[in-house]
Amino acid sequence: QPVPQPQRQAQPAPAPNVSAAVPARPAVARPPLPPPEKLLKQGEKYSITRNHPSSLSFCVGFGWDYSGPVNYDVDIEAFLLNETEKVPDDSWIVFYGQLRSPDGAVVHKGDSSDGKSFGADCEQINVNLRAIDKQITKIAFVMTINEAKLHNYNFSGMKNAYIRFTDTSTGKEILRYELTTYYREVVSMVVGELYFRNGEWRFNPVGMGTGDDLEGLCNRYGIEVSD
Repeated sequence: QPVPQPQRQAQPAPAPNVSAAVPARPAVARPPLPPPEKLLKQGEKYSITRNHPSSLSFCVGFGWDYSGPVNYDVDIEAFLLNETEKVPDDSWIVFYGQLRSPDGAVVHKGDSSDGKSFGADCEQINVNLRAIDKQITKIAFVMTINEAKLHNYNFSGMKNAYIRFTDTSTGKEILRYELTTYYREVVSMVVGELYFRNGEWRFNPVGMGTGDDLEGLCNRYGIEVSD
């Protein structure tokens, strides 16, 4: 069945809805990030299993600032994909309207449209590698701009965007990737991918921008979105 358009909710929704509007909020100053242990470049694949064999649970933090006068609402999503590079079904997207994956391994910590709720990060997603369903071989982490096409918002109005992994058992950051290009044609960004290959969990800092909004990304990953 087609997936209804997401509404912003405090609790997980039974099905995604990707068109709800939240007004832009003022930017809020966040504490500075600590120096990264491992700062990755775009496309520099990194084995978490090999470099951090005892790390099995992570807080994946996302941050950004604004370079222009409009501080629009940026959202984060995680698409849990199988070997076909598609979600098994519509329940395998984790975002503001559906906060938990069916296996409980990936949990969105909640939408923060003013970017102030999570310390140095604007938003966060928790990932527990021990709990990931065996059919899931990749998690794509995405940043999208709410109502980008309606208001002509794009990534040229952003700066200092990043994704970072912190080991929840030690509180130590193990890797970070910082975006370096911000184009007018981009309204969504596949920031990075956590994937399983040859017995290892690896992270790929993708940094691939697209003109697709969240609805377009849902279609790309196998979720049918209805009006």
